[in-house]
Amino acid sequence: MSAEKITIVIVVVFVVIAGILLFQFMGGDDRETVLDDSFFNENGEEIEQEPVSVIQGVIEPGEEQSPLTREKIAPAKQDGAGEESDFGGIYGRVLSREGRPVNKARVALCSGSGLVISFPSSREELGIEDFTDDEGRFRLTGLRGGKEYAILVQHSDFANTMKSPIITSRGIQVELADIVMNEGLTVKGRVTTLKGVAISAADVSITDPGGMAFQSVTDRMVLKQATTDASGSYYLENVSTNNFEVNVTAEGFGSQTKRSVSHDTKRLTTIDFELGPGMTIAGKIQGPDAMPVPGATVRAYRVRAKKHSSQGTTESDGQGQFTIDDLAEGMYVVRVTCDGFSAGARQRIRAGDTQVVIKLQVQGAAAGVIRDEKSGSPVSSFTVNLFKFRPGKPNYKTGITEEFQNPDGIFELKNLDPDNYMLEVTAKNYAKCTSAKFTVVRGEVTAGVDVFMNKGGIVTGRVVDSAGESLRGVEVSLRFNNYVDVDLFGFFSRAADPLELGDSGARAVTDGSGSFTKRLITPGTYQVFFKHPRFTEKGVNDITIFQGEEAATDLGVIQMAKGGIIEGRTLDQSGSMLPGALVVLSREDEGSQRQIISDKDAFFRFDHLKPGKYALTIQADPMSGDQDLNIFQSLFSAEKSKVQIYLDEGETEEVVVRYVQ
Repeated sequence: MSAEKITIVIVVVFVVIAGILLFQFMGGDDRETVLDDSFFNENGEEIEQEPVSVIQGVIEPGEEQSPLTREKIAPAKQDGAGEESDFGGIYGRVLSREGRPVNKARVALCSGSGLVISFPSSREELGIEDFTDDEGRFRLTGLRGGKEYAILVQHSDFANTMKSPIITSRGIQVELADIVMNEGLTVKGRVTTLKGVAISAADVSITDPGGMAFQSVTDRMVLKQATTDASGSYYLENVSTNNFEVNVTAEGFGSQTKRSVSHDTKRLTTIDFELGPGMTIAGKIQGPDAMPVPGATVRAYRVRAKKHSSQGTTESDGQGQFTIDDLAEGMYVVRVTCDGFSAGARQRIRAGDTQVVIKLQVQGAAAGVIRDEKSGSPVSSFTVNLFKFRPGKPNYKTGITEEFQNPDGIFELKNLDPDNYMLEVTAKNYAKCTSAKFTVVRGEVTAGVDVFMNKGGIVTGRVVDSAGESLRGVEVSLRFNNYVDVDLFGFFSRAADPLELGDSGARAVTDGSGSFTKRLITPGTYQVFFKHPRFTEKGVNDITIFQGEEAATDLGVIQMAKGGIIEGRTLDQSGSMLPGALVVLSREDEGSQRQIISDKDAFFRFDHLKPGKYALTIQADPMSGDQDLNIFQSLFSAEKSKVQIYLDEGETEEVVVRYVQ
């Protein structure tokens, strides 16, 4: 790789990492976004769709399949019923590196980030899990189609393993390549006093360092835990990452946290600790007029720590008093959070200071009524999303979302810092609607934040193929104007204004005449997006939607070209099949990118592709034995594995992609 390309790679990695940290710091809402798989006719009635049953691609019934096409798998069945489910599933096996089944491994479903570069702290468990049986098999069911997921696999005898991205479709059971668990890294060391005396019964934990500095150790993902023996030694096996923190606490001593930066060998690292006497930071938390604030969470964390950091957490008592013991010597930031008050902090607090006073300011609230715009009657069930109002810029998503059930349509949002805000309200059978700008002040409830719900606008049209024949079953959805499918762009857009992001109402699908009617659209300018399994996806920009049925926007006739297919298998350097490889498809002239994991037979498939020039690269599963590859080596290997393809309309290209180190 040339020096210029290396420089570009380094810059891209830096921007990605900086962007993710900024996103987490700004408090973006990283909860799961559920995509609506429902289809509706022009009268707004839901249409039952036949679930498609092909892994990593869609084949129409009766369509010829190429030799590389995967066999169809029956859709999921609802428990206790004989009908096909609208939900998909994921199943597979968990094995050791020797090929033995791993029994009782926990397999948990997590949100997917859409990034080739993944961070454990960016994943959120979604509450769906299973435990492997004697054959190492697991099954996760009840998954929404159109979602990107990740899978976390945990077992006490192995390092944690993460698989992503995994794409699900409506009614599809996706069979993964075998998930191989590794022994991981061994971390050992001794915990002693400053004079070298062993400290027994010290608690040692290894955590994921993701998140901001003021996070408590207890808020981070704990990977392993142990207690020192009589000689002060600890020994932790199967640590799942080379980037971690080791935290040590012992009664009467200052806690310490060290971050792993190097290793003695490929699979062993030694991290020793020398603990000094435990020191205390204490004081009181007050509100207005020196009123004591009980129940506040108080966190102290050491700043400018070169060799090790230290931190502690407690709650204020009934008189607002707090005490944090067992801190190492040094300077600290003390941060306080409490319901009803804005967060407060004091800097440059020296360990040993017991007269710390932190004053908190009360927050405000907003209240109003949600009504039907025409009748004036209250809407009884709705969801409120809060945004900071920023003139001339996208409104900032605060992450505050609340559901309300109230026969009078009344709501109140509490614990708000002073600022300018607006609300976005969603309710069944209505378009998303927003409030006027309002201002929250301290200690007051801003009343009259009313929102009047309406049916929004409508867009209609007809979709045909290149021969002018009507196309049935084309999905029609909305995305923000000039949207481009780029993974990084999609990730960072999660913090943007949702009024500019995609679908305001339910999806629609074309009927036998190729016609569609899409309703419940928030007025605005959008990209109307068309998708069909056998045709090229198409986005039409600069489509303005107006409110009211009489102002429906008619797109006329939309023509779709038959889509191309790129499919094949992933191989390793020796020519053997490489299941579970991450396959990345890039279209260089558009900057767009798609990615998928090859299945258990090393098969992959990208469909409904536009004609043009594409590049395919693969990255080996980072948990399959290449744990010592850093991100730069991984990217260089992907560059060496690149295969370039020119695809004609409707053409199927079969390729083999080799992973080259």
